Amino acid sequence: MKRVFTKEAVAGSVLARDVYGFGDVLILKKGTVLTAENIYSLIMKNIDWIDIEEAGQETQKSTQGTSEYQDRLKNTEEYKVFSKKYNTNLGELENGINRLIGKNADEKDVNAMMNQTMDIISGLDNGISVFDMLNGIKDYDDATFAHSINVSLICNILAKWIGMNEDEIHLATQCGLFHDVGKVAIPVEVLTKPGKLTKEEYDIVKTHTTRGYRILQDYDFLPEEVKLCALMHHERCDGSGYPLGLKTDKINRYAKLVAIADIYDAMTSARVYRGPLCPFKVIRIFEEEGFEKYDPRYIVTFLQNIADTYVQNEVLLSDGRKGQIVLINKSMVSKPIVQCGGEVIDLSKKPDLYIENIL
Repeated sequence: MKRVFTKEAVAGSVLARDVYGFGDVLILKKGTVLTAENIYSLIMKNIDWIDIEEAGQETQKSTQGTSEYQDRLKNTEEYKVFSKKYNTNLGELENGINRLIGKNADEKDVNAMMNQTMDIISGLDNGISVFDMLNGIKDYDDATFAHSINVSLICNILAKWIGMNEDEIHLATQCGLFHDVGKVAIPVEVLTKPGKLTKEEYDIVKTHTTRGYRILQDYDFLPEEVKLCALMHHERCDGSGYPLGLKTDKINRYAKLVAIADIYDAMTSARVYRGPLCPFKVIRIFEEEGFEKYDPRYIVTFLQNIADTYVQNEVLLSDGRKGQIVLINKSMVSKPIVQCGGEVIDLSKKPDLYIENIL
């Protein structure tokens, strides 16, 4: 038996222990053979670690190919420019955050990190371009610094979608950039331990929220919202989060945005181990699991905007048929209306039929 990050679990792994969630509710039983959907659901429920049977369960990257959609994306000039900016600024961000941890940073350093982050997003036509680019660039292991950039970019777009003004959008982006700064203060031997983590080691990892808050508290020029996001980004509206177990009204509004961006990036990063992740599968899991845990005002806008951008896209259905999305169902965003040849199918009325992939 070994303990692994949930986001690094492989479909086909066998649970070695029961998995319990908030309130000691049983989520999955020992012996369950994990599917990709199981794993994403556990990530959604804030289950950071699981115990799996060790035999034959070495983590490996999926052998599944990328979708035609992703292949086309990576050949565009827009993606090549984005990827170059991303790689260039990733190293600079790592240096800047290390200075922050070492208490050697000043306001000029923070402004430079923000400018580098905004440089990555500049030149893209719309929000969904950012999501496409990030999905294409998921060849990275989910390093803290890459994750921080991803979350900041997603926060930037989500803030625009919910109608924040320019100052608020800038603040949301900054909150995303520094939300996980406490991870850098966790002993590397704990974060990278190859075998089973003890309960004590797992508890140490969870302290990245309070550690991050304390680190940022030393910088008077940083907005209080940035510090609170480091502390609260694992809080959930139903009280199931940590470290404080706060509920809806007690959670900072920027932390609510960061929580959505954080979990979305964790779920889409996980596809490195399980093949390309269809956006509509992510949306379906949010619909099934997310409305109690995340602020509905933000999560509904987030999901609808992502889905709307795929209207007219060719898709592969779970029964093997190919079709085209013609309309998004606002009451069930993951189940749009699709045209397959001469047949128009409302997926919301077909419980066993869903979108497998974007083509």
